[in-house]
Amino acid sequence: MYLKYFITLFVSCAALAHTTPAPEPTSREKLLSLISGEWVTRSIYTAAELDIAGFLMEGPKSVRELAKITQTNEENLYRLLRLLASQGIFQEGENRIFTNTPASEYLAKDHQLSLRTLILFYKEETSKSWNLLSNCIREGRPAFDMVMGKSAEQHFRENPKSAAHFNAAMKEKSKTVIASCIKSYDFNKFKSVYDIGGGTGHFLTALLKANPTLHGTLYELPEVIRDCKTSIVNFERCTLISGDFFERIPEGGDAYLLKSVLHNWTDKAAVKILKKCHEAMKEEARLLIVEPIITSAQKDPAKLMDVFLMVTTGGKERTLQDFKSLLDQAGFFLESITPTDTEYHIIEARKL
Repeated sequence: MYLKYFITLFVSCAALAHTTPAPEPTSREKLLSLISGEWVTRSIYTAAELDIAGFLMEGPKSVRELAKITQTNEENLYRLLRLLASQGIFQEGENRIFTNTPASEYLAKDHQLSLRTLILFYKEETSKSWNLLSNCIREGRPAFDMVMGKSAEQHFRENPKSAAHFNAAMKEKSKTVIASCIKSYDFNKFKSVYDIGGGTGHFLTALLKANPTLHGTLYELPEVIRDCKTSIVNFERCTLISGDFFERIPEGGDAYLLKSVLHNWTDKAAVKILKKCHEAMKEEARLLIVEPIITSAQKDPAKLMDVFLMVTTGGKERTLQDFKSLLDQAGFFLESITPTDTEYHIIEARKL
């Protein structure tokens, strides 16, 4: 009888342990979790490199199958995937069978909104810079420059493969931002939009698709224009012009678009770019800056990207007051701010 009651009590306690909410982590535990976050990040890098999510898009697979496909050590691969599954990236079933989760699907290279290229770009092009973060803080210059012996701009100009990787990563990252901008702002009120420093033209291409009467001009460095001709050559409403926005910007546009341009640069350089825009713009033309705006929110994602820019390019994310100051120095008046579904805003300005 006593054994029966003991077993009943044991089972009840075990059930209670599984249903009672876990206690709130202590501040020390939270800090330890943040410290070990780099291990998770590097595990994500590795899973992306092996394209585990891509293979799982075909259906559930055992670790043995995945190890054979990727030519990796089965036991070590299992430990990697077990860790990621504990973070909601992949799901582990019985007999070491894994499936994708909504999060891990974005690691698959063929997913419509894949982040794989972006993840691999961070790993291959910028991860070493974080080892010199303390030097960056002390000396006030980008850690990337210290690691590579040159600026990020110079590195990408001299290394076409790295530049192509960068452009592909930015295209991947921008997909949801571009869609949200097009939904949030009426670009159709302009006859022509000049996309200044617009990379391979993915934003401009999306704008032209969404606005049939709009004409676009992509202004980029000669090597970028050369590489993007095939991607937008079929658009009769798109003109390609090569040049350097620190030297001159073409005239004639109704709207001048700067998406994710200014935040790559110091305030001094950003003002110079804006002044070149000012020189090129007609009185009635509008300047459109598409960038995050740092707010007072505790977990503003722009604060994270701000430090990334500090480490890599020497640029920065900016507060609303920062943008007002830049615009004022370049002879612009801030007319409106249009929020989007992302952390990006569309800042519209006109000439004073």
